[in-house]
Amino acid sequence: MAVLRVFLLIAVVAGGVVLALQLRDSHPSTVAAPARVAVEQPSERFPAAALDVAEHGRGPLIPASALSGFAVPVGYELPSEPELLPGSPREYRGGFHEGIDFPLASGMPVAAAKAGKIVRIDSGYIEWSVEDQLKSEDDAFHLGFTPDATLDKLRGRQVWIDHGHGVITRYAHLQSVEALSVGEIVEQGVVIGRVGNSGTKAGPHLHIEIRVGEGYLGDGLSRDALIRALRRAFS
Repeated sequence: MAVLRVFLLIAVVAGGVVLALQLRDSHPSTVAAPARVAVEQPSERFPAAALDVAEHGRGPLIPASALSGFAVPVGYELPSEPELLPGSPREYRGGFHEGIDFPLASGMPVAAAKAGKIVRIDSGYIEWSVEDQLKSEDDAFHLGFTPDATLDKLRGRQVWIDHGHGVITRYAHLQSVEALSVGEIVEQGVVIGRVGNSGTKAGPHLHIEIRVGEGYLGDGLSRDALIRALRRAFS
């Protein structure tokens, strides 16, 4: 009898399981399964937290997002020639190139590489003479460095845009600037001026500097580290 009761118990349990499965299949649950959430993992190439001096050059520790998301001029790529990149020697004035030169033609539109606030726009720019330029460059050569005032004149007509966290883009050698004002917020891609030849008078081109604190992006970096930093910035 004991054995028979065990078999009957097993039969009842098995029947209950089968019935439960049938009921589940005939009445689907209305509770949705948890949605899958894609979580972006920090990249080794583009750190999620902050960039130190080894990754951007001399300057403060800043969020990685502050040095990424910049746009190159439409239809162009980052140049590869060392003389067009930051840190390239400028022996004639005892200094170094502090930006990136893009070979745009005279009069082409210059767009904001990233959204930000205008902190300088040279609407009333007056070009210096060739004689003053050559004298300033010669004085810098003998000093062994280029004074800030000379560098500013060499950049010609400029627009500066503040992107926060001590990061500022400078657009130099402009032919003209748009009807914008200091303090105005511009979105990425908004035209801020036209390509020109002001300042150095070295032929039309667009010179863009990404300033980081008191320095510039790439200041003191080796060639490979510089390329990584530029690719991160213009990602």
